[in-house]
Amino acid sequence: MGYDAFCLIADWPLAVEAYGVARGMGFYWSAPEPDDLTEPTLPFAVERDFAGGWAFQEARWFYESLRPHLSEPQRERSDALLGMLYPRSDFDWINDLAIDADVEPPAGDYVFYAMRPATVRHAITMADGVPWVELEGVANSVLDQLATDDRWLPDVESFLQVVRWHLDSLREAAESDRGAIVLVSF
Repeated sequence: MGYDAFCLIADWPLAVEAYGVARGMGFYWSAPEPDDLTEPTLPFAVERDFAGGWAFQEARWFYESLRPHLSEPQRERSDALLGMLYPRSDFDWINDLAIDADVEPPAGDYVFYAMRPATVRHAITMADGVPWVELEGVANSVLDQLATDDRWLPDVESFLQVVRWHLDSLREAAESDRGAIVLVSF
């Protein structure tokens, strides 16, 4: 077993209802596997897998180590999105699913973040303000000082690939007015 990450692009009211009834993500973790693996695990969600394994987590550490090297304006503009994906405090993770279901998230839910459709749209808007070219330039100039890993996240492009997966998943959710629930499993 390795480190897996995936996004459920979900019909939000149905996901909130299922979360509330199950008192957490048990509605997903205990869902029967479909006989036909092309079928969704849940009828109200589409699952998008992240193929990069541990790089998913490494990207958080990469960004944390990059932040001090950014100028204040670069950091503020980058944090507007990347701070949503990789908050600086374990208490700042976005879990709109638990809030909307009025359920205290249980231990072992493995929710990386859960964004209602409005939060998804906000994140996409914030992505437009990230100084991507500047961020990449700064990261390349201080790469030897950043949290990298020869196997999973050796360079800036690897970090940006992980971020693109987040953005692609969020854009897909926004286009269908759905929420995004990113889960990890290890």
